[in-house]
Amino acid sequence: MVLSEEVSDDGLIWTFRLRPGLKFHDGEPVLSKDVVASLARWSARDSMGLMIKAIQNELTAVDDKTFKWALKQPFPKRCWHWARTVRLRLHHAGAHRPDRTHSSRSRLHRLGPNEVREERVGARRQAVFEKFADYMPRQEKASWLAGGKQMLVDRVEWW
Repeated sequence: MVLSEEVSDDGLIWTFRLRPGLKFHDGEPVLSKDVVASLARWSARDSMGLMIKAIQNELTAVDDKTFKWALKQPFPKRCWHWARTVRLRLHHAGAHRPDRTHSSRSRLHRLGPNEVREERVGARRQAVFEKFADYMPRQEKASWLAGGKQMLVDRVEWW
């Protein structure tokens, strides 16, 4: 999601710029205020997030594509921990509400190459992964969780 990052010389202020063209599955653009809200929710429930929150001065959206995280002391391992999946668009749910839904009609909106949902077929439940047409992968080779992710099939059903 991040196009570039800048770190102050003292390691206290991290400024991130989002890649252009990022969209949610409903077509709305991803804005830095969405990322800030999601990171705030994540930092209230994740063990590493709690450590970062304890040394945080502020986490703010500078503009639609830029956000800034200011700390009280340097925390050099921060970016490595953000490689985890941080779900966007659930920030309204509150810090301690579960991320998953159990309704077969509900959709989990995720930023990424797949749209994921649960479907019922008779008495059977299945997970469905469908290609997100507006996903824009980074133009680089994939490497584990990093890099550009290419979705090579339109739909996968897993039951």
